[in-house]
Amino acid sequence: MFDFVRNYRRLMLLLLLLLIFPSFVFFGLQSYKTLSEETSDVAKVAGQPIRQIEFDNAVRQQTQRLQEQMGKNYDAKILDTPEAKAGILDGLVSERLMQREVETKHLHVSNAAVQTAIGEIPAVKALFGSDGKFSVEQYDLLLSAQNLTRDQFFAQVRNSLLIQQVVDPIQTSTIVPATLVNRLANLIDQRREVAELLIKRSDYIAQAKVTPDAVQKYYDANQKKYEIPERVKLEYLVLSSDALAASVSVTPEAIQEYYNNNKNRYQVAEQRRASHILIAAPADAKSEDREKAKAKAEAILKKVKANPADFAKLAKENSEDPGSAANGGDLDYLGKGATVPPFEKALFALQENQISDLVQSDFGYHIIQLTGIKPAVIKPLETVRAEIDAELRKQMVAKKFSESADGFTNTVYEQADSLEPAANKYGLKIQTAENVTRVPPLNSSATLPFNNAKVLAAVFTDDVLKKKHNTPAVEIGTNTLVAARAVEYQPTRLRPLAEVTESIKADLLKQEVDQLIRKDGEVKLAELQSKSQAENTSFGPVKWVGRAATPEVDPVAVDALFKADVSKLPAYVGVTLSSGDYAIYRISRFGVVQIATDSEKAQLTETMARQFAELERASYLASLKKNAKVKYFGNFTEIMNKKPKAG
Repeated sequence: MFDFVRNYRRLMLLLLLLLIFPSFVFFGLQSYKTLSEETSDVAKVAGQPIRQIEFDNAVRQQTQRLQEQMGKNYDAKILDTPEAKAGILDGLVSERLMQREVETKHLHVSNAAVQTAIGEIPAVKALFGSDGKFSVEQYDLLLSAQNLTRDQFFAQVRNSLLIQQVVDPIQTSTIVPATLVNRLANLIDQRREVAELLIKRSDYIAQAKVTPDAVQKYYDANQKKYEIPERVKLEYLVLSSDALAASVSVTPEAIQEYYNNNKNRYQVAEQRRASHILIAAPADAKSEDREKAKAKAEAILKKVKANPADFAKLAKENSEDPGSAANGGDLDYLGKGATVPPFEKALFALQENQISDLVQSDFGYHIIQLTGIKPAVIKPLETVRAEIDAELRKQMVAKKFSESADGFTNTVYEQADSLEPAANKYGLKIQTAENVTRVPPLNSSATLPFNNAKVLAAVFTDDVLKKKHNTPAVEIGTNTLVAARAVEYQPTRLRPLAEVTESIKADLLKQEVDQLIRKDGEVKLAELQSKSQAENTSFGPVKWVGRAATPEVDPVAVDALFKADVSKLPAYVGVTLSSGDYAIYRISRFGVVQIATDSEKAQLTETMARQFAELERASYLASLKKNAKVKYFGNFTEIMNKKPKAG
């Protein structure tokens, strides 16, 4: 049953809407219209624009996320639909609205909270080595792959935490009534007894005809579809830490000097092995309870002092620390900072094998025995040589980049007719890129320098395309500058009709076949619904169908079957299947086959709570959109002002 809940979340949401908000009316999605004159903006939120380039960046980022998640299963067509693009724009609008709420409510997040949140991100956590040290180099690479600097990423995380303060109170206040759970469980478990009459698409292909005039007319009406976007062949230079790294070297003398001056960095602090007996007495315990715990601890201390060899035995019998009692109180080796201050102070004041007096902490009363000491030592140079080499190399590269950045920027600007002077001066290789467009293809890597939004904005200017000047040096990440120039430029052009004729024929044939099969199918369905042909129609075998997907029944058909009115039986419903065939189904019976268990209802309650939370969030955003007067432009004007069709 609950495979259905997981697999059909959208349908679940719609079922909830139908149960709770019967007055909702849904409208169908409409196709894009032609661009309006405001082509640089895709939307405005409270008068503030969302630029086309911001939207393009959001599409590219979503593409990259899907590529990473889906790997070989990724299909570029996933985001190449009006609905998908509208969803991405809706996300940008929602983010703007939330930012506006953050400002209105004067919300605040501390730097410490942002740093903690960044540290909890799995990809960032993975950058801590086994020695506990954080790899700053890998962190910068991680951000660079997202075209982000440290400051930009820090600001993004801060913004997410601020928005969370707005959303969380709304999403955590939902209540799911038990009666609604029971009703929905019955709906999910319902089955319908159906028989199928299949009208095959293949029988209509021979009937479809496409004339040359139809091809020409379609071509003339859809020329935008057959445009080849403007493109440019680029030369570009990348000045980065990586590019400069090969030109620096670290001498053995420099490594020795750094080691001598920073020995404290390579010191392994003293560690002490401790065993303890804990008699629990939390800080918030009643005074009489703490006195009882203290008296018990004092009695054990007397036994330990009288016979230190029995420490482990007494710890097993009396210690209330579940983590160490079974091991005779052994805590292994501890460094400073590993325990609470009173415990640490007492431990580092003991002599080896000495037993402390009672030590009080927020956990209770401790009796501590020092069982071993590892003195502080300094790691030999040979064990840290590679680490020092990497550190010095990093410092030298950073210094060299800092010294080179201004000169690189000035050179590409002052000698604007070529990248060679900058390449020769800084030992860089001029690279080339073919067919670069304003908006990179969906399957193109966002990490390539010429796909960076700031680089593209600099390239597609008259100064670069017409005058053939270098772009300014553009910062695309930490310690990374890019400069480019156009070698060849091709403006937008229309593919000739002869080149796209076969593609147009295929589209028109498909449309014609779709119309023919749907027309015949709807006529047959009307006859069955009027009972004029019901007795003479041969349906396939009868079978029970549930809401969950099965190999035998197309999900599109399942959707139609459970929307059908079954107040009068038999009922008939027609639907175009995913294959393009048209199917008519006769529904003869319906009922609940099995009753949901308490465990299944609990799972359903949890799922519904999440759905309710999302509904609350969507409702809140809808009110914000209304008050903020969100306006859409161009292709998005109509599609964003409609609600999704039910189902």
